[in-house]
Amino acid sequence: MKRRIELGWLDMDVTTKCLKQVKAKSGGGTRQLTVPVSKTLKEIETDAIDLFFPNSSSTSRGGKRKFQFSVCDYAHSILDQDKTVGDIYSETKMKILRVYLRSEKKSKIFTLSDLKTSDTSVEESDTSAEET
Repeated sequence: MKRRIELGWLDMDVTTKCLKQVKAKSGGGTRQLTVPVSKTLKEIETDAIDLFFPNSSSTSRGGKRKFQFSVCDYAHSILDQDKTVGDIYSETKMKILRVYLRSEKKSKIFTLSDLKTSDTSVEESDTSAEET
């Protein structure tokens, strides 16, 4: 069995720390999808990332590697990724399910050189503590 869902995109504004809906002219908008009731929210998240970040990049927000993602409901509450579309329909009793891809910029993207630098600084501080 299949059900219809509406899928939108909410992005965390870094200055106001508020979720803002990404409009269609910025690469977002609301998409109507028909999906199996057995589809999990983790699978919906993957589909949403592919929709809103074609070729791994959004038209207005940049590359998907800069973001952390989750799926949330109309109240902006993050949903359990193991739940299925059927589970959510049963819980909410809504005629049509609306969920959002929630994105937030990662605080820092670590590179291999960052990791090597932080490892050596920890070792140096550990040895200096042992000497005293």
